Amino acid sequence: MPRKKKVEIDSKLQDKLDYIGIDLNKIPRSIKQYTEISFRTIKGYDEKKYKQYRFINVNDIEILISPTNRVDSIKDKYEQALPLAFYLDNQNEENIVYHTKFLQLLDKVSIRDIEKVEAEQKRILKNIPFKVKYTGNYLWQIYYSKTSEKYFMIVTTEDSDYSTFFYLLKKKIENNANEKIFVPISLVEYEGKVLSTSEIKDIENYLWLFTKDYPLIYETWDKYDEVSLNIIGETELFDEVKTLYKINLKSPREGAKFYKLLKALFILQTEIPHYYKFSTNIDKNGMLEFYLDNTQIKYEILPEFIYEQYLKSVSMKNKANSDFNTLTSKIANLQVLSDELTKEYNQKEKQITTYLECKKTFFGKVKYFFKFGKKTKTNEVDLKTSKPHTEENNKIKKEKFKLEERNYTIFELEQSYKELEEIEEKNNNLIMDINALKLKNKNLKKKIENA
Repeated sequence: MPRKKKVEIDSKLQDKLDYIGIDLNKIPRSIKQYTEISFRTIKGYDEKKYKQYRFINVNDIEILISPTNRVDSIKDKYEQALPLAFYLDNQNEENIVYHTKFLQLLDKVSIRDIEKVEAEQKRILKNIPFKVKYTGNYLWQIYYSKTSEKYFMIVTTEDSDYSTFFYLLKKKIENNANEKIFVPISLVEYEGKVLSTSEIKDIENYLWLFTKDYPLIYETWDKYDEVSLNIIGETELFDEVKTLYKINLKSPREGAKFYKLLKALFILQTEIPHYYKFSTNIDKNGMLEFYLDNTQIKYEILPEFIYEQYLKSVSMKNKANSDFNTLTSKIANLQVLSDELTKEYNQKEKQITTYLECKKTFFGKVKYFFKFGKKTKTNEVDLKTSKPHTEENNKIKKEKFKLEERNYTIFELEQSYKELEEIEEKNNNLIMDINALKLKNKNLKKKIENA
């Protein structure tokens, strides 16, 4: 049987033990007891990227101590961890190394640091921080085992700050059934109480489009165990100054409304960017708002907004179709003029060639005189009197887009603007062709004049 060995405690350490409220010679049963935890570690998971913040009863958290560093892998930390009871045992020689390490950790912490943690938790109990995360949140290394349905904290002995560990130990010793702490939970996914994991991922991408900043998104449980989804990020307002915003979604209904709004705006700005570019603003409560020009777009007015935008697209398509008919007629007239000018220029070229051949001899000159000597009226083509392809022009379909009195979907609005985009692209091509024909005709007229 291992013999007992007395560990000497100096007054400084004793003061800290008294503050925490623990007697090393009489450890409370609640601290000695340990529930076996089955935990499967996850490879490649970023421990610093928290997805859940919760108020947890201190008595529901097991404490494990591991001879590792905070930055080590969770696999190493967990596999080398032992229950706190091993480190508190000052009676058995086989645990003396662990107990000595516990005293070393106690020596590194100050009562003032523990008091800071307590003050911070009291502030959070009254009001969860705007950003959700807080100054010392990274010091908590708390995990959750789904298999064992148990929370546990891993205290790594190769660190420098142990204030959160001793604060938790102090609260567990006080054994207040209602005592809770607000902490981030490491290595857990979203539970999907407000929005699903895939919807949250979509929101990250949607918000980046409008704010050029990926938000931090947390599922947050308050002290009454009510869950909300908190989205915190930054957006540029005036003079490229970045401002913090927060979106708090308190129910699946609120989450669905925000998701649908964001998705609709995202589709419009990515699929038809020539017509839609939304801007952001932040209200007095720090909530993110979306605007098109000077109009705020909310979920409640989304059907009305889509209807008005669809009406606008129909009007623009009718105008674009009318322009298409006008441009088609204009280019046809210009083409007739171009054909006539080309014909006239070719005649002038032929006349010049004949003259150059005939002027070489006297009889050639006489021949040229009788052929071209009489002044003929130049064939002038008047654009106004030209009536090209009259029948063909009459066949141009003057399509009129009609609007039904009903609600339209975002996809119907998208399709309507894509139809408009096709017509406008045709019109732009026609305008370029018209300008090219105008230049060609101008050059032909100059050549005829010179000839």
